[in-house]
Amino acid sequence: MSDGVNTGGPVCFFTFDKLCNANVGAADYIALANKFHTIALSGVPVFTADIRSQAYRCALCCFPTPQP
Repeated sequence: MSDGVNTGGPVCFFTFDKLCNANVGAADYIALANKFHTIALSGVPVFTADIRSQAYRCALCCFPTPQP
């Protein structure tokens, strides 16, 4: 998932397409959220039923379950 990602310390930037259409699992999104303090996204569409899976992936990354 690191292809095309810009990072700067605890901040990273993705396009919605790169982040939410990636062929990775929930654990990968949670690990990304735990690694970076801020994740910026560009090109975020209005969430509809047609992109339910991508919206779920976005939510996993942006609102992960806190890890002990």
